Amino acid sequence: MIEQVLGLAIGFSIRTAFLTLAFWVMIKFQDLEWNFPGLLGSAALGTGLDMIPFVGHYLAVITLWLCLKKATNGDLFPDIAFTVAVGYALVFCMNLFVLGSLMGNLRPSHKHAALAPPEKEAVAVNEPGKPPGKPLEVKEPPPVVAAPAPDPLPAPQPSSAPAAKSVREIVRNFSVRGIIEGIERPVGTINSGLKNYSLMAGETRSMETKDGRIAVRFDGVRDHQAVLTISGEQIALTY
Repeated sequence: MIEQVLGLAIGFSIRTAFLTLAFWVMIKFQDLEWNFPGLLGSAALGTGLDMIPFVGHYLAVITLWLCLKKATNGDLFPDIAFTVAVGYALVFCMNLFVLGSLMGNLRPSHKHAALAPPEKEAVAVNEPGKPPGKPLEVKEPPPVVAAPAPDPLPAPQPSSAPAAKSVREIVRNFSVRGIIEGIERPVGTINSGLKNYSLMAGETRSMETKDGRIAVRFDGVRDHQAVLTISGEQIALTY
């Protein structure tokens, strides 16, 4: 509740200041008589009425006509009507300027080039209930989601999985626990059978498995599959 009141108060103050400045510029431009308390009070009253939904803007325009006529002793038409109309236009331009300054530079970055899709004759997919030794279908892999250049795989360590076991046997207990897409570098949560690991596209982590530690790189996602690279072999896990 306090945050909402504070937000309304800050918005009211900023809009009142902008409207006062716009009216001052227009009155000086037309060389009309004016006084600061009357000008500030008119802007504050107009801003307060303008914050009322639906009919507030119409009430604010009529009120500003009457208040500025009283404060400047000018003619309602065209002096006061022109001041109110152009004043609101200046406030709109000020709002756009402030909004553009807060948003910053929105141009896309060209520092990272898109990766070319990997050239693989076959994709090893670990499906439940499928024998490890059964040959896989050879198909053209769809393009992997673009990601920055992946980190190089670390040198193999003595504590890695024994060479007697193939990569397909090691990742038999791997599973995908979650994928965050729609961003420049997708994030995947991979379970190694013992622990969960969160990796960004292109990131390499040393994962603990039942057969020891092994380096795993998360390449991205495609067709509801998380693509991993283990010991130079690419593995796709369905999620």
